[in-house]
Amino acid sequence: MTDINRIRAMMTDEERFLVSNARDISSRAADGVFAATGFLSPRERTILMSFGIGLEPAPVIADDASDAKIGFPLARLAARDEIGFFWGGYPEAERTLYCALPAYALYSLDAVRNGDDTAVVTLSELAALAKDELSELIVPLFVKTSGYVSLTHRDFMGALLGLGIERSVLGDIVLTDNGAIVFANRRIADFIRADLSEVGRDHVKVSALDYNDVSVPPRAFETLTGTVASARLDAVVSEIANCSRETAKEMIRRGLVEQDHFPASDTDSPVSAGDVISIRHDGRVKGGKFIIDSCSELTQKGRVRLSVRKYM
Repeated sequence: MTDINRIRAMMTDEERFLVSNARDISSRAADGVFAATGFLSPRERTILMSFGIGLEPAPVIADDASDAKIGFPLARLAARDEIGFFWGGYPEAERTLYCALPAYALYSLDAVRNGDDTAVVTLSELAALAKDELSELIVPLFVKTSGYVSLTHRDFMGALLGLGIERSVLGDIVLTDNGAIVFANRRIADFIRADLSEVGRDHVKVSALDYNDVSVPPRAFETLTGTVASARLDAVVSEIANCSRETAKEMIRRGLVEQDHFPASDTDSPVSAGDVISIRHDGRVKGGKFIIDSCSELTQKGRVRLSVRKYM
């Protein structure tokens, strides 16, 4: 996990302004007005959360249930003046808005009306409380390809940025079998529909999808398992990048490794479940983005079991 003080030391002036803006949005929600930022990167989201801005869904186990439900305890939400959360058009979105609802919006939930303080509210249920406002901010677009050309996320991103569009008005780009779903700010959606005609070497057609009925295919991961001598960053990078420990240390020192969306500098930085490790391609070593699922259980020989999901 990235150290909070280190995060704050590495912030840019723009990121400090973002924190101020997000606090203002929270204050407006406490006064009864829904408000939201533009699309944020995972790094920007991490920064806001380091300042206590925005809630992150977590597993919650009710007294009468054996399985955890991912969401927010209702009692925790009800104690707040505003409900701040991150939403990008679907629950697993990486690029999200920071949204803030007035606390009274919770009274639309059945659990509140029924007095069920043990209920767990999912992220989708929170977003549904502001579906009218969010549908005015987020437009899912379907970019249909011919199907004859193999296109990557980078191809779609390059085509969109090539139109002069700022990244802050674009959310996730989700690849599908015959194109991609692009989550965009409403003020730029019509421009994309009218002007995006080519992606890579392929001709495309763009249409708007129903915000309330968009179906996003599950993200593809490759599961990797192994063991490391210790839960240090250099050991984990060595394992998941299939390189020597010394090469891993060199890559970290050269700034080729990010931990939780910030450049890593300490080779002995502790790694824990939930961390996101990004490794830039470096000729000898293939890069990639990885989510650490577990990194604490010991084997009989005293090594640490490692379970990781690699983005495909």
